[in-house]
Amino acid sequence: MSSSSSAASLAEPMSARTFGLWAAGLFLAGLAARLLLGLYTNGYVGDQMYFIRWMQGAMEHGVRLSYVHADMQNYPPVFIAILEGYGHVLNALGLEIKTAHLTSKALPILFDLLAMAILPLVLRRRLSRRSQLLLLGALALNPALLADGAIWGQIDVFHSLLMALGVLALVGQPFLAGALLGIALLSKFQAIVIAPIIGAYALRRMLRRDFAHPLLLAAGFLAPLALTAAWFSANGTLDDMVQAAYLSATDMYPQLSLNAFNLWYHLFTDPSLNDTTTLAAGMSYKTFGFLLLGLACAFVAAYVLLLKQLRTVHLLMASAFINLAFFMLPTEIHERYGVPAMLFLVLVPFLMGRETTSAFDTTASPRIVLVPEPAAGTGSPHPLRRWTPRRLWSFAAGWFTLSTALNIWMVLNGGMGGRFVERRLKLIPPHYHPHRFAYGMDMRRWEFCISVLLGGANMILLFIAFTLMTLALTRKYRF
Repeated sequence: MSSSSSAASLAEPMSARTFGLWAAGLFLAGLAARLLLGLYTNGYVGDQMYFIRWMQGAMEHGVRLSYVHADMQNYPPVFIAILEGYGHVLNALGLEIKTAHLTSKALPILFDLLAMAILPLVLRRRLSRRSQLLLLGALALNPALLADGAIWGQIDVFHSLLMALGVLALVGQPFLAGALLGIALLSKFQAIVIAPIIGAYALRRMLRRDFAHPLLLAAGFLAPLALTAAWFSANGTLDDMVQAAYLSATDMYPQLSLNAFNLWYHLFTDPSLNDTTTLAAGMSYKTFGFLLLGLACAFVAAYVLLLKQLRTVHLLMASAFINLAFFMLPTEIHERYGVPAMLFLVLVPFLMGRETTSAFDTTASPRIVLVPEPAAGTGSPHPLRRWTPRRLWSFAAGWFTLSTALNIWMVLNGGMGGRFVERRLKLIPPHYHPHRFAYGMDMRRWEFCISVLLGGANMILLFIAFTLMTLALTRKYRF
């Protein structure tokens, strides 16, 4: 088949029947993969035990009083309420929840299925049927989502989905967007990272004398928060909930990195170092990490405020960048905290229309030529012109998906500190012990190489996103 006929076949609209068959097949493939992984893997039993304990506490005492009686219940009330409801469903079915069992992974699998169903549906008017199928496939067979949910048993996709839906609704449905983002914050404290984008967008509308949109956004955001606060205040448990679900979360694990392949994982020092240790000039590692994150927040707010033509895809880019910065720059970050950034990165290329696939602009400034045009009659364009913004964002999505999946998988298969190498890669004789050697020696040198490779590549990825967004601000490429 010639390339012209192949292109013509791709341009033909897909029938509803064909689309339905492919969609059903991809959805069932994603479901089957999750059920098999949920059945035949143990996952992270420690987290599963906490969830079971919190579920039992909520069923016994109710969601509000569970924060008084439960041990280390550091998740906000929306998830605790879902756990309580899930417990009642299991009781009605006569089932008992167990660790290392499908019953302890059913909620994460359900949240994955919701993401697979909702996101292509929400974007159906913006995407072709083929693009919807590609998005469904990217979610159904996503290795990071499979590792985090069906294997580990965690629910990071839930607040990630709420944040993504909130950003997608931000331009046209401000009240709904605010409500979704408020519920996301009531599901996981990590959702607060999206605040600079929301605040900057509201300010942008107000500077253009559009006050109705920010008011609706604020009303939607505050509504679930106010209802929750009033509900907890009614029996005097608001302080207990805020302390347990939000305030205690920032100091529970005071290490530089909790196995996350980021700036602090062996790139400069031992990740197990206490982050209150002084780095320089009386500044602790923790303070320095927050300073870096603050600079990222300032940049992303400026991007939202100053970009000449701001569309939903730009808000997704800003969200991907700030979630990636949250994973890479501050201390006390877990390996799973990259899931929100991964989800936003996956969405970005799908929202970049045909006009965004053009190569870097060579006419925006007569003195700046990033990629030269080929001379007439000299053949194909410069190879670098093939690296369009859309392809760069697609590469970023693919790389970070694999990096996040590998990060989670390595932790689940023996943990870090050399144990993964000993147990899985079999590169070290079994009589060696990881703690008998100094940092950077023997078994730790293998961990060092792996972590530097992935952590360094993730830092490069953050820089690529920063560069693309800066070029968009300075109009150095068509977008």
